Amino acid sequence: MIRIVALSLVALYAALLAAMRFHLCLNDFWAWSFLAGHSEISDAASLQNGFMPPAYVLYLKAIGSALGPAREISGAFALSLAAVFVTAVATAKLACAGVANGRHQTWVGVLTIVLLALWPPFLQSGMTAGPDIVVAALVAIAALLHWRDEQRIRQSILAGALLGLAILVRGHALFAAIGILIAPLVLQRRFDRPALAPVLGILVALLAQTWFNLAAGVPAWSTGQAFNVYKMMYGIDWFTPVRPESISVAQLILDDPGRFLYEWAGAFRRAGQWLLGPAIALFWAWRRQSAGLLRLSLLALIAGAVYTVPVSLGDSPRTAVVIGAMLVAPLALLIAELRATGPRLLPLLLALLIGFGFVQSLRQDRAFLEHNRAQARDFEAVENLLLASGASSAIAVFSDDFDLYFRELDGARPLTRGGWGVIGIDGWEDRFPQLPTDDVPGFLAACRAHDVRYLALTSSSARLGPGFAVLRDDPRAVGVLPLGVCGQFHVLELPAGP
Repeated sequence: MIRIVALSLVALYAALLAAMRFHLCLNDFWAWSFLAGHSEISDAASLQNGFMPPAYVLYLKAIGSALGPAREISGAFALSLAAVFVTAVATAKLACAGVANGRHQTWVGVLTIVLLALWPPFLQSGMTAGPDIVVAALVAIAALLHWRDEQRIRQSILAGALLGLAILVRGHALFAAIGILIAPLVLQRRFDRPALAPVLGILVALLAQTWFNLAAGVPAWSTGQAFNVYKMMYGIDWFTPVRPESISVAQLILDDPGRFLYEWAGAFRRAGQWLLGPAIALFWAWRRQSAGLLRLSLLALIAGAVYTVPVSLGDSPRTAVVIGAMLVAPLALLIAELRATGPRLLPLLLALLIGFGFVQSLRQDRAFLEHNRAQARDFEAVENLLLASGASSAIAVFSDDFDLYFRELDGARPLTRGGWGVIGIDGWEDRFPQLPTDDVPGFLAACRAHDVRYLALTSSSARLGPGFAVLRDDPRAVGVLPLGVCGQFHVLELPAGP
């Protein structure tokens, strides 16, 4: 039954994606795709980017080599949907492990999948072509294997191998792995071989990443964490992002420790909000002496805290999904126990609190889906207008929108100013030249020099430099022709210059 419900969830997500023509809503994908297409497996330096381990890029490269580069997006979505299924089943089984009565396990499992499906970080990652949902699946299986009441050495070794693979997909999975390892040690105070077996897989992954960094010619423990800390403390203008090599974590903290602590506290509050579910479950389990729920919620809180404290430094809303299984499973088990309890004051109050969170989740889900649908419609309208105007290549288009991409125009991605690729990927600027935006006449001259004939500008273009608001809203004033308006985009054409 659990697998059938999980498959139904995958079918639902796939139907929603199909309705949006499998719209790519995460612009990071294009950086990973660029690495996959401009790297060689024998050349570690071509895969190294300082922000992300190589496993996901290698997957995209394998898809491109086997099926062609045009199939990379399809392969990425297929992997995401497969990870949705795996995460749903593993999370349901994790929740069911806390149910003493076998007759109620199916109900708890189905409830868990429903909650997981509607949880905003999971829905957003599950409908995105990216690695976060893949890591969530690996972490979910590892928690299920390693947190069993009776630990077995083989299962724990397998859990360690899965956690090691997760680390090679996303670096912050390391902290999820440490949390999964530490939680039962703290709770049971046992240090036997099954309890410590996952360390082997984690160490292998760390050694593999260290070897990869050294082979790429960078320091063994090189990461982009300094950039993330800077972003947390000061924010980033993505049109002119700071270079990671120009900053250090230690210097950032020493320069302004008060600001660091203040911003970190805020980031932890935002990331740690999802720990409220296991905390409520722990409170109820302690009051009712519910052994299964007490154990699961304690494990989830310990592992979740170990993960959230360091990961919140990156202040990314996508990191919560990595530990989604251990956040949702205790909440599902709690709801099942509240359902079996009579109409008393405390259960009613907890039910109201959970209901409020449920409504907020539905609102976030709806906003996400509506935004994606509108964005997909706008992108298609922009491309159709460009095709009708004679455009044949994406590189002949400049936009201030980092998400914009095309399905029919050769090259898919327009030129942009700044972005993640500029600071994280060697060779990015060779493919996407950085046009000067100090003033509009110089920008237009650079466009003509690089054969850029079309502009797709949003209201954000005003931040590019002086005069860009006029260029967007009154293009004829600077000698540019308006082609039309597509949603938030003003599409313009540059007449041939002298």
